[in-house]
Amino acid sequence: MNCSDFQKIIPDIIDGNIEEEELAPVLEHIESCKDCYDELEIYYVLKCGLDDDSGKPMNFVEQLENSISKMRKRNEHYIAARSVYVMTQLAAYAAIAGTFIYVLFKYFIG
Repeated sequence: MNCSDFQKIIPDIIDGNIEEEELAPVLEHIESCKDCYDELEIYYVLKCGLDDDSGKPMNFVEQLENSISKMRKRNEHYIAARSVYVMTQLAAYAAIAGTFIYVLFKYFIG
């Protein structure tokens, strides 16, 4: 992901509207590009500061870090679920191939 693409989706990142498939590139870019992280932080502080009517002091930077941490966990869950899906598909294909080979040997060869 390049900086331009990242900056276009900053509002979605702040609102938590990032699709699972986009999480890994977004997180990688956050960790590797200080300029984009700083821009994300500025937008986050502005949005949360403007949305906050409580008047209490808030640590928006800590909230952003918590939000990024939740994105990391969501990405880990997505990777695990995707791995289970792939393994299930492989098992299904193996079962189909095994059945085909069984039928081939049972009825045509043996």
